[in-house]
Amino acid sequence: MRVRSGQRLQPHILVVAVDAQSLALDHLVGELLQADDVQLWADGVVWWLMQLLDTGVLRWGRRITSSDDTVAIDPMLEPEPSSPWGISEVSLERPTRAGQRRLRRRTRRRGTSDVVILGDSIASGPDPAPVGHLGGLGFDVRPGRAAHAEGRLVGWLQLHLDDRGASPPVGQLVVAWLEESEAVVQLEHLGCKPSIPECAVEELVLTGVYAAADAGALRRNAADVP
Repeated sequence: MRVRSGQRLQPHILVVAVDAQSLALDHLVGELLQADDVQLWADGVVWWLMQLLDTGVLRWGRRITSSDDTVAIDPMLEPEPSSPWGISEVSLERPTRAGQRRLRRRTRRRGTSDVVILGDSIASGPDPAPVGHLGGLGFDVRPGRAAHAEGRLVGWLQLHLDDRGASPPVGQLVVAWLEESEAVVQLEHLGCKPSIPECAVEELVLTGVYAAADAGALRRNAADVP
C-alpha cells in the first residue's frame, strides 16, 4: 500500500506491507486487532503514520525502489536512539489581545512571577516581531525575520542542549527559499554559541536540510552558509 505524505511540491511516498500478518495488526498500538475489520486496520495505519511523520520517519525510514521505479520510504525500520540535545521550531506567533487577557500574573513568595493560563486554550496570531527571545540571548534575528517577511522562510530552528527543550536556546538556523526558485533552498543563517559541540551543530544543520526536503526542495544553494 502506498501513502502520499502531505501536499508538498515533492510529496513523499511511504509503503506499508499489506499481507496476512499486517492486516491482523493494529499498527497504532502494535497489538492484534480485536475484530476482522479493514476500516479499523486503516484507521490504525493512519494514526501510526501520523505519529511516525511527526517523529522523523522521513529521516530514518529505509529508502526503497519499487518495480515501477518509484522511490518510497519503508517506515518499519526502527529509529536510531535520540540525541542528548533537542531541536525545535521557533514560534512565529504570539497570543492575541483577547488571548493575553486570559493570562494572569501570579506572584510567588520570593517575588518572582510566572504565567498562569486560564481556560483550555489561548488564541494566537502572527507575531510582527517574532523570536524576540533569541534576540535577547544575543542571536542575530534579522535574517530570519527578513525571510519570514518576504515569504521565503522554510524553517527557523533552535538548538537546545537537552532533548526536552527546557534549556535556553544555544543555536539557531534559518532555512529559506531562493527568490528565483521554489525548488532550491539555502541555509541562510547559522548562529551558535562558541562552546557548542560540533556534532550538535551538525545535527542542527542536518535537521534544516531534512525540513527543506520535506517542504519540497530539490537541492540547496551551493553558496549558502555551511
